Amino acid sequence: EKIFLDETKSVSQLADELFISVSTLYRIIKDINFKLKKYDIRINTNPCMVIGNEKKIRYFAYQYFHERYSLLEWPFKDLDESIINNFLNIFVEFNENTTYYASLTTLKTIVIINLIRHKHKHFLNTDHIKQNFNDIHVLFEKDKDIFLNFENNTNYTINDFFIKQLFYPYVQDSFFYDYYYKKKMLN
Repeated sequence: EKIFLDETKSVSQLADELFISVSTLYRIIKDINFKLKKYDIRINTNPCMVIGNEKKIRYFAYQYFHERYSLLEWPFKDLDESIINNFLNIFVEFNENTTYYASLTTLKTIVIINLIRHKHKHFLNTDHIKQNFNDIHVLFEKDKDIFLNFENNTNYTINDFFIKQLFYPYVQDSFFYDYYYKKKMLN
């Protein structure tokens, strides 16, 4: 978790934080890498970071944080949860979808993981996504303050590339929120 959230630490710094020896940490990383090899994921050292198949890394992180923390816990200390909630509410309302609390929590976890990976400059190939989000600010003129607040607090400009990275897998053509919505769209 520490490696996923902060990719600036050396093995020595991380070992100090975990109160273990450097050689013990190297053994742990070697063991984890052996277990993750079949998923095309590994932990690199100096600086310590998770590398490999980006889709699989994100899926692993979605699962990890979703299972590790309850719906009421917020493990992302560097991000203001209320700013994320306000930003996500715009998109939930825009989609005119009934979103249950558990679904919103899953969406929030996925978006946060994607935001963290984006921050660390790990990107997914989104060339296959046909939707264009370059003019997204125009669609949400009434919520301009929320957009600006999000941009100012995360230091990101909301544009096509950013939206596709942040809301992957939700912006793919093959994604449907539920079976009823899929059936409705296919008819």
